Amino acid sequence: MAARENNFVSVVIYIYNDADIIQGELEGIHELLSEKFVKYELICVNDDSTDESLKQIRDFAAKVNDCPVSLINMGYYHGMEAAMKAGVDLSIGDFVFEFDRIPVDFDLSLMTDIFEKALSGYDIVNARPRNMRGRKSMLFYRIFNLFSISGQKLGTEYFRLLSRRTINRVDAIGQTVFYRKAVYSSCGLKMANIFYENRMLPSRKSNSKQRKNRRNMAMDSLVLFTDLAYKISFVFCILMALFMLGTGAYTVAVYFGQKRPVEGWAPLMGMISAGFFGVFGIQTIIIKYLELILSLVFKKQKYLISSIEKLK
Repeated sequence: MAARENNFVSVVIYIYNDADIIQGELEGIHELLSEKFVKYELICVNDDSTDESLKQIRDFAAKVNDCPVSLINMGYYHGMEAAMKAGVDLSIGDFVFEFDRIPVDFDLSLMTDIFEKALSGYDIVNARPRNMRGRKSMLFYRIFNLFSISGQKLGTEYFRLLSRRTINRVDAIGQTVFYRKAVYSSCGLKMANIFYENRMLPSRKSNSKQRKNRRNMAMDSLVLFTDLAYKISFVFCILMALFMLGTGAYTVAVYFGQKRPVEGWAPLMGMISAGFFGVFGIQTIIIKYLELILSLVFKKQKYLISSIEKLK
């Protein structure tokens, strides 16, 4: 048997209505952890599940004797970002594995590969699947990476490893974790990506709360971590400036020309175009200042925990 790692690792798992699969996934993760690590803990974050997920987690904890198992019950449905932040805040490991969803679409031995990659000098190691079929996700990441303020390119991932230094860095700079991947990529620490051949799992239907949460998260992320809003406003400003110049030239030509349309039409068009130019110009400046303010002082995102159960 190979020597086990002495580093303390925490595993944070997001749970939302996963009763049919959670116990088997936890058993597989626990088996690998017991083989590879001396000290470890499991933290399950229950985001107000409405099925038997809690029972399945408690049944699993009753069967293991060598692993601390904690269960965080959120006060209401928060969405994955806030719920996972609560789990990471509770963790005490030198390294923290984040499972954004279960079931996993990779062989669990990938956890060992990611850990070894982190030991080679990386504070953040992401596991990215090679085969993706979510068109909306692909479109979002294309737009995000095109207008991203940081140099790191984001992609679809459901599993990553963080060093304790990463968690402390994010807390120290005081950034609100609206979108963890974007915050991690912009914290200044070394990050690596490991690509794997993923299994194509059956698609699971999202309910209205999940869809709304993802939609809001996408919009907030594009505003906070890209300059898309500023560039859109800037383009409109340029278009209105060109329109103003065109109508201005036309107004002068009509005013001094032989043919004249309805009396007062040309000056009115010139005034309207100049007014719209001013509106979009001011809007561009305001949006730019808002982006600067948001980048310097984020409003702290709160989460409400109903209870924390130490099952082992």
